[in-house]
Amino acid sequence: MHTTTPEALALQVATLQAQLSALAARDATIYAGDRVTFQFGADRGVWLYATVTALTMRHGEPCAVLAVAGAGQHLHVEPLDALRRVCGACPDCQALNARPGCVA
Repeated sequence: MHTTTPEALALQVATLQAQLSALAARDATIYAGDRVTFQFGADRGVWLYATVTALTMRHGEPCAVLAVAGAGQHLHVEPLDALRRVCGACPDCQALNARPGCVA
């Protein structure tokens, strides 16, 4: 008979909760005021963090107007499907999963 320690079970539960939170954040509706992250640049290798200031349409595609962290008053427009919500609980939040279950 195979037995699992309570510690191992707790770790498995925490891992599953984090994965579910990440999926929920990825698929969740984005609203004005949400904190988000998105890949930026020619190779899309740089992750930037921003606050959604408004929702708009660009070329028939739903987009968000973003106040990018560290960019002063500059606003950036990005398609909604390119954005991932972050929990925003920490000032330097870099988590890609929403509360609860944030593992950052």
